[in-house]
Amino acid sequence: MIAQYIMIGDHKWNILVYYNVDLYGLTEVKEMLSRLDCPKRYMRKALNVLRNYNTGLTYSNNKYEMSIVCISRTTSEEQMMNSIAHEVKHVQSHICEYYDVEEDTEAAAYLTGYII
Repeated sequence: MIAQYIMIGDHKWNILVYYNVDLYGLTEVKEMLSRLDCPKRYMRKALNVLRNYNTGLTYSNNKYEMSIVCISRTTSEEQMMNSIAHEVKHVQSHICEYYDVEEDTEAAAYLTGYII
């Protein structure tokens, strides 16, 4: 499992990304979700999702201005890119909602590019 930390400049929002989450990485993911006050019901569902290939999850907490993104193991490079793009969209939506930025604007598009 690889971890990446992204700080969104003007917005003070932080993103912790886990790539290639496997069964061994679930403990760390669970700990980080817990630190962000992730509800136990969502956490159980999320951890079950990550046990499969070609899946991912995003959890954001506005109080901490932070998102955790997890990309499970994938079966191909194409599936990896698909999962990353899918989860980036969720993060972009969460940040736009928090900062009251319309999603069909240039600001939102630049945010997506910055996250990627």
